[in-house]
Amino acid sequence: INMQLSWLRRLNRCSIALLTVALGLMTIVFQMPTMERCVSSARSIRVHTNATHGQRPNDLSPEDIESVRIFVFFVGYQRSGHSLVGSMLDAHPHAVVPHEFMLFERLVDRNDSAALFNRMKLYNELWKHSVADATQGWRSDLAYDKAARKGYTLAIGGTNWHGAFTRLKVIGDKSGGKAARVFHRKPAEFREAYEKLRIAVGVPIRVLHVVRDPFDIIASDTLYAASPVAGQRLRNVSELHKLSDPKLLVARARHLLSSSAAVDAMIGACNMTVLELHMADLLLDPRAVLKRLCAFLEIDCFEDYVRACGAKVLPPPVLPVQELVGWPPEVKSYLLQELSKYPFFRRYLPQGDMREGV
Repeated sequence: INMQLSWLRRLNRCSIALLTVALGLMTIVFQMPTMERCVSSARSIRVHTNATHGQRPNDLSPEDIESVRIFVFFVGYQRSGHSLVGSMLDAHPHAVVPHEFMLFERLVDRNDSAALFNRMKLYNELWKHSVADATQGWRSDLAYDKAARKGYTLAIGGTNWHGAFTRLKVIGDKSGGKAARVFHRKPAEFREAYEKLRIAVGVPIRVLHVVRDPFDIIASDTLYAASPVAGQRLRNVSELHKLSDPKLLVARARHLLSSSAAVDAMIGACNMTVLELHMADLLLDPRAVLKRLCAFLEIDCFEDYVRACGAKVLPPPVLPVQELVGWPPEVKSYLLQELSKYPFFRRYLPQGDMREGV
């Protein structure tokens, strides 16, 4: 009997120990920092007090300013898809990246450059611009009303973090085409502004270069330029009824080539740390591209964040937009020669046109 009682006592001790371990594991699991749990705290604070009913958002706290680890901006060209990537980044709970803040245009061309070289003022302006985007801009519910005209909205659904964050780790601007144009006009002033910005923010600067098939960029830009409605692409075109306007096509092609030369020179002149993202890759495998993006910016790639962004990505079109435009042979030949100068476009060129100097 004594032996049986001894075994029962040992069994009870083991049961209690196992129960304690199980409760501990459950506590750890339920306290893991998933994006959904981050949402309830920061969204109730940031969005309710700062970003509703047109209220002016509060300034970032000193802790918010100090928590930033990466400053980011975009370089590129219009119609490349960087607006979508910028919106995805702004939808992350650790990032604030407003749409078209015009950072380098303001640093180089406008009178507010001195203020923006102050880290606290710069971060607060970026934050307020992000909140405005989320409440009344292209990342807001109001954008759905405009989408009937524009054809799209930049808001990321699901766990939407536009105009809100939990812990601010990444901040910056999405004005890729504008940055290239500023460098093209004033390269020396741009380099000076970049160096002052680097000193002001005091954290690593990372640059995102979003690339799309250049023939799709030119075709899309041409269709927008040909439309009688501002901000809306020309619609009455098809594979059988292509837009034929060589003069307009060449003008938009030269615009892209100018921006491409500026981007290529800018990256080298400023010794930038750049991640090159291709829209073709994003359309085919959003998860892989988002993981690369988050790793580059040193932020967590939450599963629900990936799902929300992935739901925004449409599958590749059956008919590429470049097929809606007529390409005179001499224009196509000229473009193949010029585009081959830029490594980031070579994957879109025929194999025989990828030689140096062609």
